Amino acid sequence: VTIPNGVTSIEESAFSNCTSLTGITIPNSVTRIGGWVFYHCTSLKNITIPDSVISIGDVAFYDTAIYYNNWVNDVLYIGNHIIEVRVSEDFYIDKNIVTIADGAFDGTGVTNINVDINNKNYSSKNGVLYNKNKTELIRYPAGKADTSFTIPNTVNIIKEGAFGSCGYLKSVTIPDSVTDIGRYAFSYCTDLSKISMSKNIKNIYSDSF
Repeated sequence: VTIPNGVTSIEESAFSNCTSLTGITIPNSVTRIGGWVFYHCTSLKNITIPDSVISIGDVAFYDTAIYYNNWVNDVLYIGNHIIEVRVSEDFYIDKNIVTIADGAFDGTGVTNINVDINNKNYSSKNGVLYNKNKTELIRYPAGKADTSFTIPNTVNIIKEGAFGSCGYLKSVTIPDSVTDIGRYAFSYCTDLSKISMSKNIKNIYSDSF
């Protein structure tokens, strides 16, 4: 499929379930790719995201044959579960990205998330994604092979789904700086058997464990 020049937005679910689609050309006029646009396009593997795109909606490329290849460099908003990562991969967050939805980088293949040092909103350390000043732990990569992890004592909030599906982790130490544990924070951590909990926890939201 070649989308005509002049189209500015690909709306929600526009191509979802088009299982025969293998490639698509998106013109530089497009600025927004909506949610679920290419969901379950199981044969889709050839795509180039133009620099004009600044927003990618939830689940936009989930259940496709696309592997992440740093095509979100100029995107300002990355939605929830944009892509399913089937193999071990590193994610790179460009300096221009402003908003990353909870769950954007879920997938058992993610091993490291690296952030451009000039990004004003996000940072990373040892492949783990934080907000800029590291007071919020946003995502520990599900494919990271370490069996234990100590959360830095700068962190106040463990975000929703932050450790979801981290199948290698057996123990996590939560420092006293942490006050909030988000929904689904440790869901599907199937080998996690030991957590050293902060004494200052105020809120543990639903399905955290």
